[in-house]
Amino acid sequence: MEDFPFESSSFPVLGLDDTTDKIKGVGTCTLTRLDDERLFLINSAHTLDIWGDNSPIFIALPNGKTIELPFALKTKSKSVDKVDVAVTPLLGSFASHFNDAAISSLPLYNDINSEDFNQYAKRVVFFGYPSSASRFSIDLKRNEIKAKPLCLTTTEENNLTKKTIETYDIDLSIHIIASFERRKMKEKNGNIKTSPRPQGISGGAVFFVYVEVGEGIDIIKGGEFAGIGNEYLENRSIIKATKKSAISSFIRKNFI
Repeated sequence: MEDFPFESSSFPVLGLDDTTDKIKGVGTCTLTRLDDERLFLINSAHTLDIWGDNSPIFIALPNGKTIELPFALKTKSKSVDKVDVAVTPLLGSFASHFNDAAISSLPLYNDINSEDFNQYAKRVVFFGYPSSASRFSIDLKRNEIKAKPLCLTTTEENNLTKKTIETYDIDLSIHIIASFERRKMKEKNGNIKTSPRPQGISGGAVFFVYVEVGEGIDIIKGGEFAGIGNEYLENRSIIKATKKSAISSFIRKNFI
């Protein structure tokens, strides 16, 4: 998975808890592009709704900088608008924070032909920063916030019942649905263990990865940015993501 730009394109989103005066994980955001000149930072709308419109949120970049998110145009809410994204265009002084070799953007257009990989197994990889306090450390002297990310390799769920689709407000034209059982996740060495809770990875990049299945380790043959994570449905053992095509449509409707 070293070939994928996980930590260079998805960043932890943080807020200052007024009651404890401590930094708290809010979610994850992902840097995307419509083309080489138009870049947009994508959050999940529901994470910003939960945190509140009047409370500032911050983004910790891989170069050590922590910057405030100036604004985000949100979809109404995940219960009204299934896309569930918040979009901030990179403009002016805000954009200058992202001019760094350690930062990259992900395409909102199709940059590979997935049919070229039909002979390989398909995996769904979620990347993001869990909101648990144990995964954040603060260096006040250096003004740096460090966060430990989570990378989950799953499989796409294609056998959803009509009841599940209706109950969890799933739209297969908008959403990617992947199986996820915390107690059955594999480590890199193949051992089964319980993964950390994925709350906080909403807004993080989701990839389709095509692999040749091996006896000891799968060999990656290709991959593509597919969308952003949105919701962990623990009682159904699935994770929901918003497809990049839906994000692109929202941007074109509101910014272009």
